[in-house]
Amino acid sequence: MRHEIADGLKALALLGVFMVNGLGYALAPNYPMQLGTPTPIDSELAQAVYALVLTLFMGKALPFLAFLFGYSMALYGRRSGSSLVAIQHSLKRRNTKLLLIGVLHGALLYFGDILTAYALMGLLLGGATLQRGRLLMRRWRWWAMLGILFFLPWLHLEWTHYQPNLDYDWSNAAPLLTQMTTFRQFVADNLGAYVAQTLGWLIVLAPLHMALFLAGALAARYRWLSMKPKLPHLFFRPWLYNSWSLALLANALLAAATLQTYRQDGQSANIYWITLVNVPLGIWLVASSLTRMIRHIQIQQTIPKWLVWLAPAGRHTLVMYLGLSLVLTLSGRFGLFTPDAAWNHTAVWFLALLALWLGAVCMARLATEKQMRDPISRWLSR
Repeated sequence: MRHEIADGLKALALLGVFMVNGLGYALAPNYPMQLGTPTPIDSELAQAVYALVLTLFMGKALPFLAFLFGYSMALYGRRSGSSLVAIQHSLKRRNTKLLLIGVLHGALLYFGDILTAYALMGLLLGGATLQRGRLLMRRWRWWAMLGILFFLPWLHLEWTHYQPNLDYDWSNAAPLLTQMTTFRQFVADNLGAYVAQTLGWLIVLAPLHMALFLAGALAARYRWLSMKPKLPHLFFRPWLYNSWSLALLANALLAAATLQTYRQDGQSANIYWITLVNVPLGIWLVASSLTRMIRHIQIQQTIPKWLVWLAPAGRHTLVMYLGLSLVLTLSGRFGLFTPDAAWNHTAVWFLALLALWLGAVCMARLATEKQMRDPISRWLSR
C-alpha cells in the first residue's frame, strides 16, 4: 500500500531537480552555482526566469527529498512483517544497492548525483528509523545541532575569505561537460567533479541532511503526512507555518541580490556565499510550506487534487531522476547547449524542462495504471 501524500510530494520535489540540474548543465561541472547563470546574462527575461527558479527551486529539492527519503524508509521498515534483524538486513541490502546505482550514475552520467548521499544516509541511519519515537527525536536533535555546527564555519569562511577571479571566462571554460569531444574525456572530468561534490557534501551538508532524514522518519512514526496523525502537533509551530510568506520573501531577496551581483561582475561574480546562504533559506521555505500545507490538509480533511494527480508518478521517481540525467548528457553530446544557439535562453530551457517533467509525470502515471515497474526498482526490492 502506497502513501498518496508522500508520493505526490516526491513527484513535486523532482520538479526542482529538473529545473536546477537542467538550467545549470551548460556550465557544468565546475561552475560554483549549480543553477548556472542567466542566459543571456544581460537579458531581462532570462534574469526574471532565473530569479524565479532560484527563489522556488534551488536549494529546496535536496532537503525536501532527504525528508521524504527518511519518511519512505521508516514506512518500509514498518510495513515489513519480519523480525527486527531481518528488517535491518533488508534496509542495509536495499541501501547498498542504491549506493551502487548512485556511484555508477555519478561517475559515468551526471556528477551531481544525489543517490549516493541518500544511500549513505540510509546505511548510517536506516536502523534508527526503527527506534521508538522518543529515541528518534533525541537523535534528530543531535544531528540538527551537529549540522549547524558544521555549516556555520563554512558560511563564515566563504563570506570573509573568498575572492572571485574576475578575469576568468566561464562561458569558454575548460573543461565543460558539454564540450568534451570523447567519452573518455567526459567520464574523467565528470568523475572528478562527482568525487569533489560528494566530499563537499560529506564535509558541509551531510549532518543537516541527516537531520532532515530523521525528521522524515519521525513524521512516518507519527503518521504526520496523513489526515489523522498520531501526534497532531509534531512539527506544527505557529512561527514556522505562519512564516511561509517571510521565507518566500527572503529567498526572493537572495535571488535579487544574485542578479545584482551578476550585473556588476558577470559570470566571474562571487556567488559562493550565495550558494551557502541559500541552504538555510531553502530549508526554511520547504519546512514552512510543508507544515502549512499539511496543516491545511488535516483541517480540511481532504488532499488537494493536484497532489492526488501527482501521487502515481511518485512511485517512479528513481527512474525519472535517472532519465533526466540521460537526457541532459545526450543533449550536451548533440550540442544543444551551444552558447550561440538561438534556443540557448533561460526562458526557453525553463519551458522545455517543465514540459520534460510533465511528460515524465504522465509516463510514470501510465506505468502505475498499467502496474508496471522498471527493472531498477524491481532489483532494489529484491
